[in-house]
Amino acid sequence: MRPIRLKISAFGPYAGVTEFDFTKLGTGGLYLITGDTGAGKTTVFDAITYALYGQTSGSNRDASMLRSKYANESTPTEVELLFSYYGKEYTVKRNPEYDRANKRGDGTTKQIAAAEFIYPDGRVVTKIKDVDNAVKSVIGIDKDQFCQIAMIAQGDFLKLLLASTKERMEIFRHIFKTELFSDLQERLKRESGTLHAECESIRSSITQYIDGIVCDVDNVDYIEVEKAKNGDVSIEDTVTLIEKLISDDEKSEKEAVKHREAFQKELDEVKARIAKANDIASAKKDLEENEKNYVELSVIIESVAKKCDEEKAKQPEAEKHTETAAKLKASLPEYDEADSKQVIIYKNRIVIDDGKKKIEQSEQIVQKLTDEIAALADEEKSLQKAGENKVKAEAEKQTLSEKVSKLTSLRDSIASLKTSRSNYDAAIKLYEEKSRIASELDADFKLKNKAYLDSQAGILADTLKSGVPCPVCGSTEHPNVAVKPDTAPTKEELDRLQDKLTAANNEVNNAREVAGSLKGSLDEKEKSISAETKALLNIPFADDTTQVINDNLVIFEEKTAMVDKQILAEKKNIARKAEIEKTLPQKESELEELRKKITDTKEEVNAKPNLLKKESPNCVKN
Repeated sequence: MRPIRLKISAFGPYAGVTEFDFTKLGTGGLYLITGDTGAGKTTVFDAITYALYGQTSGSNRDASMLRSKYANESTPTEVELLFSYYGKEYTVKRNPEYDRANKRGDGTTKQIAAAEFIYPDGRVVTKIKDVDNAVKSVIGIDKDQFCQIAMIAQGDFLKLLLASTKERMEIFRHIFKTELFSDLQERLKRESGTLHAECESIRSSITQYIDGIVCDVDNVDYIEVEKAKNGDVSIEDTVTLIEKLISDDEKSEKEAVKHREAFQKELDEVKARIAKANDIASAKKDLEENEKNYVELSVIIESVAKKCDEEKAKQPEAEKHTETAAKLKASLPEYDEADSKQVIIYKNRIVIDDGKKKIEQSEQIVQKLTDEIAALADEEKSLQKAGENKVKAEAEKQTLSEKVSKLTSLRDSIASLKTSRSNYDAAIKLYEEKSRIASELDADFKLKNKAYLDSQAGILADTLKSGVPCPVCGSTEHPNVAVKPDTAPTKEELDRLQDKLTAANNEVNNAREVAGSLKGSLDEKEKSISAETKALLNIPFADDTTQVINDNLVIFEEKTAMVDKQILAEKKNIARKAEIEKTLPQKESELEELRKKITDTKEEVNAKPNLLKKESPNCVKN
């Protein structure tokens, strides 16, 4: 922004209308307003700032104080500024609220504050708030920033120099119109944060799903699955691994379906056998009924025989019963046939009884085998997770081992820290001792050097001769010759002392460097140990940290022993599971063979004919 023309009226110390033409100052460089105190320099700043923002440039002057005390009541208080911004000219005009003379009659009335902003194309904005927004949108900075960068009022330059980095960034952002980049940066930062959070959420979800992968110990992909759970396999390779596991599971599922269909077929066969067994039971019932009929027929035959004997005894009536006897004789073949059937039925009954006995014994064995198979199947089912449990226990043991290793390492580091402290204390003592020796040598050297310098006059006096000019003062007379003190050191002694002092100072520097190096190493160790203590034990590092570590190591050792027992138990479970998987098919095969024998026996029993008839031979009564 470059001011072109400023017009002020009854403003501050300017009672009348005053106009400043800044074009006379040229278009380059800075404008410097100078003058005595009270000459009105600040008023010019206030006028420009007030025209743009409706406020003064200073912090101790209010807009209501801008009315000049010396102005005529009829002179309006107002400011008009014409300025250029990026080659375009803008005009802004303002007046504060003040008491002015009535246009008619005596007295005063309150003139309300007003503002006006004129764009280069002639558009006019009149409301104060709209004018404020128009100025800020054109210039791009607010009043405080304008006062810091466009006009430096008296006493305010230090504020700019002492402004915080954040404030200066805000000022330069508005000056160079970099808000878009700042907004873009913030938006990218927010989006980056959002994407990062989503990525972490997805990563956490993936890790959770990966941890949920179940793979049998005997599976060839078991090692890769464990690596994936530990995060040692890339996501792409993990996806490929999961797809392979899914494919294997699908194949296993198809095989299971086939086995289920086979078991269903077998179940259907068992049902058919049960139906046959029911038929055999029905045949058994018929046999029992035939046996009953046989008994009844035997009774009838016995009764007929008795009847015949009675009839024979009745000789006088024989003729009368001739016809009856003929009929009985005709029925004798039927009784012979009944006797023959009775023999066959007896033989069949022996076969049936033997078959029933075998079937009953076999069914008892079948029930026992069925119970054993069910028990083995239940036991096998309970051992399904033996391998998984063993892996979990081994993983827990690995975790415990890592914790023990880290705690042991931390304990060793603490012991090393104590040694480092001792070394540092020794280095400090050595440094202090070397410093003391160097200080003593320095004091001795300064004292002897002074004595040596003081003795130079005596040494020079030894070379003076009468009539020969003194090399110092040029006199040929030497009335008061200086006497060389006996205690003054020689140049060689002083040089040797200087060498000792130099060597002592070098030793001090070396000791300082060693102590400094040890101090740096000690601080780094303390920092590392404090962080490690916080991470492993969640407590601050203190003198009793070693004891806390030892207590934790005892606990971890106990846990490790328990986990070892669990691993051993799971190994036994795995062995038992393998044994069951080998024994179970043998038992099932044995059961199948026994069921086949039962079926064959039942078919043999069922094949025996039912030769008994319920009707009895006819007998004729008198």
